Amino acid sequence: MQRTHIGIGSTHTGSVRKKNEDTIVVHNEDIGILRNVFIVADGMGGHKAGEVASKSAADNIIHYLKSAVSGTEFISQNLLRDAVVFANKMVFNMAFTTKKHQGMGTTISICSRDENNMYYAHVGDGRIYVLRNGVLKQVSNDHTLVNEMLRQGSISEGEAHKHPQRNIITRAVGTENVVEVDCGYLPMKDDEVILICSDGLSDMVEDKKIWEILTNDKYNFSTTEDKVKAKQLCIDELIAAAIKAGGKDNISVILI
Repeated sequence: MQRTHIGIGSTHTGSVRKKNEDTIVVHNEDIGILRNVFIVADGMGGHKAGEVASKSAADNIIHYLKSAVSGTEFISQNLLRDAVVFANKMVFNMAFTTKKHQGMGTTISICSRDENNMYYAHVGDGRIYVLRNGVLKQVSNDHTLVNEMLRQGSISEGEAHKHPQRNIITRAVGTENVVEVDCGYLPMKDDEVILICSDGLSDMVEDKKIWEILTNDKYNFSTTEDKVKAKQLCIDELIAAAIKAGGKDNISVILI
């Protein structure tokens, strides 16, 4: 069967960090019951622990998904959740038993897409967006202290974007023995685009600017003959925008 929903991804160290602790997975082939899987993991921890956490989580998610043999829409979204729960246990055990890895953890934003739906699971402050009918909508929920304050009405959206505690996350994979995972699915049409990114993009570049880049005519994914090249050029511009804005963190972007 011809694959019409091809993902492209890139990751960049940024302008400030000395190493890249993000891990991305762009798996355009069947994996278990799923047609594909796309992951952005943003690691945290001292020394190389963040890098270890993000890579271990991604590897364990892939390992778990390969064992799945059947499913429906609901089972597919729950499968992604269960894969993240499995990865959480593996990362937590590694951190618990290895001194140099103590305190490590990672965010996870994961999607899979078939002909009709997009399935997702999410923990942390990475983001999943969908571009639909010219409108960019954030599908995931930021698991951050500032977002909790925003939902409670104690700060405004303008204050949230510049708040000094905006990078404090309230959920992560591997920091506790048990993790709460957001998951779900959305009906999708062929011309709709999924964007997965780390906060290295979303913290540096406002949604309006991200939308402007995604909707630029030169990246018209539905009509451009070389769709793969168009996606890569679009990702390059998104990363360049984050670097221009300061590039304070690692930057990871996947487009499907």
